[in-house]
Amino acid sequence: MIKFLNLKVTAAVLALLLAGCDGWKHHLSSDGTSLASKFDPSERTLKIEGNDKPFVLFFYTSGCGACKAQVPALNELQANGDALIIGILGDGKGLEADAAIAREKGIKFPSVSGANSVKYFETIVGGIFGTPTSVIYDKNGKAVKKLIGLYPKSAFETQLKLMN
Repeated sequence: MIKFLNLKVTAAVLALLLAGCDGWKHHLSSDGTSLASKFDPSERTLKIEGNDKPFVLFFYTSGCGACKAQVPALNELQANGDALIIGILGDGKGLEADAAIAREKGIKFPSVSGANSVKYFETIVGGIFGTPTSVIYDKNGKAVKKLIGLYPKSAFETQLKLMN
């Protein structure tokens, strides 16, 4: 029985290692879902697994009032299918606490907060120097606009319409 268990554990670990070799980075969202991304530094493109539309990386922190004010517009964009929104919580305190922060801010889109995931996304966008910061990507994964501060929904819609 113990040999069988060890074999299963070894197989599971091996599967995880091999899954990481394809260049996809896996992130756990505060709502418990998994998100996979792949960055190509030579093309400067970021792909989100299973996504074929524009997307927005929304960087926020737990105590940011402007971040909370930005959330309703982003929730609407996601609900309308205009874009995939991915939250990046910069000062995460652990999955349970981060899920509570997302609920408190009214976030209805996936939000990642693990230190490695946050650093990965911050590096891709060239650093975050204030929140809220939203980086808009076209459906091919090219960054087209970086918005620092609070913006109306129409600013996002304008950028998304320019991509069509």
